[in-house]
Amino acid sequence: MPSMISVLAVAIVVGCSSRASRPTTDLDAPKSAEPKAAITVQLPAAETWASVTDRDEGPAPRCFAYSRSRRAYACVGWSAPEQEDQLGYVDIVGAAVVEEHLVWRRSTGAADREPVARRLAELGFSAELPRTMPLQPGQWMVVLGASIRYTVDLHEGDASYEYYGELAVRCADGRTQVIDVRKRGLELGERAVVSSTPSSKMLAVSIHGVDGGEGHDDHWINTVVIDPPALCRGSRGVFGPIDDRMVGP
Repeated sequence: MPSMISVLAVAIVVGCSSRASRPTTDLDAPKSAEPKAAITVQLPAAETWASVTDRDEGPAPRCFAYSRSRRAYACVGWSAPEQEDQLGYVDIVGAAVVEEHLVWRRSTGAADREPVARRLAELGFSAELPRTMPLQPGQWMVVLGASIRYTVDLHEGDASYEYYGELAVRCADGRTQVIDVRKRGLELGERAVVSSTPSSKMLAVSIHGVDGGEGHDDHWINTVVIDPPALCRGSRGVFGPIDDRMVGP
């Protein structure tokens, strides 16, 4: 129960055989394979999820890589509903891509990680490590020149509880842009962090969301990415979260 205080095709070309071979032209020459992007990002260790013994604590929310070309973060994701297998993900959330990649199961251990590392390389993720800091609910925080605030309130019913809240961005002209992240599908909770990188104005907010009732608690970690300058211009500036990680609405 949470404290009140406190995201081959193989082309086979079949030709007729001939006794006399014909000269090979440039068009006939085999095409060299496209070079694979070098893997530079180290995925979180399986222990990130395997070491969790208390779902109220869960793995630490954070983002661990950034892609300038896709304006996207790679972050720790988690799904741990009551009475279901716990799942660990690498979440990719940004302006041009929103994907989840399973890398760990409580029941079977680590999944194949190389395809995920390859995918990050294809999307231009670098080894530049984002900085992650906790968000104190209700307090404005300045990150890379942007002022953001996370508010959250616990609502308890007769046999259930859930969190309501929002993100807000304060613009340079004094206006406040409010983001109803829960309506977007982000389950909320008291533990939230913001990840940033000096190479971008994009910010990633990862939240350990909780929802439950008598005898059960459901937990997730999910992420939204926000572009404060775009929001303040009136343009699209919120991306994510990963779908279907909440009880909602």
